[in-house]
Amino acid sequence: MSTESFFPPTPEVQHLPTLFRRVQQGEIRVPAFQRGFVWKEAQIVQLLESVYRGFPIGSLLFWNVKERLLRIEQTAAFPFPRLEERYPFKFLLDGLQRLSTLYGVFHWPDIGKSGPYNVIFDLDNEEFRHFDGGLPLQRTIHLSSLFSPKDFLAAQKNLSLENDSEQLIERAIRLHSVFQEYMVPTVTIENRSVPDVVSIFERVNSTGTKLNAVDFMRAVTWSEDFDLNTEISQLSRGLEEQDFEVPVETLVKALAVVAGTAPTPSAMLELRQRSAPELLSSMRSVRNVIDQARNFLEKNFSIRSYEYLPYEGQFLVLLRFFQLGGGSDPEKLRRLEEWVWTTSFNEELRGKPDSYVVRMLNSVQALAAGNLQALSDRLTLDAADLIERRFIRGKALSAAFVCLFAKNKARSLFTGEIVPPESYMQEFSTKNFEGLFRPRALTDAFGREHPSGKILANTFLFSEGDLLASRDLSGVDLLTKCIERHGDFADRVLRSQFVAPESIQFLGNNDVGSFLTTRASMIVAEARKAAGNP
Repeated sequence: MSTESFFPPTPEVQHLPTLFRRVQQGEIRVPAFQRGFVWKEAQIVQLLESVYRGFPIGSLLFWNVKERLLRIEQTAAFPFPRLEERYPFKFLLDGLQRLSTLYGVFHWPDIGKSGPYNVIFDLDNEEFRHFDGGLPLQRTIHLSSLFSPKDFLAAQKNLSLENDSEQLIERAIRLHSVFQEYMVPTVTIENRSVPDVVSIFERVNSTGTKLNAVDFMRAVTWSEDFDLNTEISQLSRGLEEQDFEVPVETLVKALAVVAGTAPTPSAMLELRQRSAPELLSSMRSVRNVIDQARNFLEKNFSIRSYEYLPYEGQFLVLLRFFQLGGGSDPEKLRRLEEWVWTTSFNEELRGKPDSYVVRMLNSVQALAAGNLQALSDRLTLDAADLIERRFIRGKALSAAFVCLFAKNKARSLFTGEIVPPESYMQEFSTKNFEGLFRPRALTDAFGREHPSGKILANTFLFSEGDLLASRDLSGVDLLTKCIERHGDFADRVLRSQFVAPESIQFLGNNDVGSFLTTRASMIVAEARKAAGNP
């Protein structure tokens, strides 16, 4: 890799008053991607104690900019002054909470008003604490008075009224001296593009809230007519009201995909070149294709919650497919459905990089254009997987397993009625799925320890009423009573839960292993049909 045009960061050390002066003059600004001040009072006090004791507090990371690349944050979320934009200046990339704390406590405007930055120093105990009007203040000093000559003199005058005034004033002067002379290391990035800065920032080992390319994108796409934060927040709230909560980061990537851009950091940042009308149009399209994707998921998988879609990449592929108009062709829709089943059962996207998702997006584009083999893949699931693997909330295989019950119209072993999919598909919960045979029976059957009965081959669907009724029944008793209760209809009930009636004979010989292996094979056969691999 060539480094000919790269410039190393510039390290410095600067006194606190120098940093404050540069903030007041607009030389240090906050970019719009920063998420606000989030520190608690205890963290503020801890930082002040570190400075007072001469401990290092880490460096600040700046980015020197010479033209308008990112929007400046001008909200009341930070204690910094609102100033006119004048270039060049430095964006604060890392250290926002620390610099906000230090600037805020020394520039708090109203010493009689409580707030996160109104901190006083107890001169008797040499301790920092937040202002509380109900506590005595005679032997304390407000930090906001330290760097104001007038206010500092007034504070010393008040302390002179105390019997041990000399000691108190000496401590106040020492406090002033500590903060006046404290130096903070800073690092400045020079002559770097926005994508470079994103890359640098993602590699910074920060103790604060980690930011990524999505946060930068929120800033770089901003204009007077388009605010991505507002648009995404409105979309997110609308989806929450419909009980289909999608992560904000995924919604931002959805915008990129619908706008014809790959959901990767460098590609997403190219959206800063788009006009506000273009971005607003893309947001309208995002809303439309999300509705189509939700309808597709509910119709074909009974999915009513984003939690049941195991991979973000699957969601983005669905949006791209509908945005390209693929939803009008039943054959293309069937291929897409088979792809979702396959990628979930195979856990195909687990740990895959962004580049893999980009390839999937290219493939679905080919599918939408008429290539019915573009997303084809073979199911690799086998019966052993269902005996080895456990039912775990949030896992792709478990999500597909649940969807298969809904597709199969699974019936209650007690009532014989179909268990309504909305009772277990509204949220990804394990409460309706229990192991039929206890862990000890599985250990005996397979010759190895099974701490949980919820291996997939042993997991059945129960309604809330079923769970109460089955509390004291063994697996054999439950199946026997199901057959006795439903007679000829029992065949249909059992098959809906992936039990071949003829496999019951294994239980007469206490052969739980063969029973569950047969059930696992039946589940795999149904999965293959769903995935188009019979």
